[in-house]
Amino acid sequence: MGKYFDECRAFFDAKGIKYEVKDERCLAVSYSADNISSIRTLVIFDEDGENMVSLRAYNLIKVPEDKFAKMLVAVNNASLLSTPNSTLTAKTMQSLT
Repeated sequence: MGKYFDECRAFFDAKGIKYEVKDERCLAVSYSADNISSIRTLVIFDEDGENMVSLRAYNLIKVPEDKFAKMLVAVNNASLLSTPNSTLTAKTMQSLT
């Protein structure tokens, strides 16, 4: 296991963050939120031992089926306008409800 992998595990341990070791370069962490039961996050460390990681998050939002088409349009429009500071605004997300 790499240096940064071990440092991340030590940090999680020190903060009391529960995680699962998936393999020698991947940690899984799950978080709970008010409106969703669990957000699963994978922290994937660079295979060459560099200080780079990839983060993958699952179950960030749940969109009702009848709002799904509107959500796709909103996400597509946001990606077309993509700049370093662009995000889906609260107003855009509120329009989905």
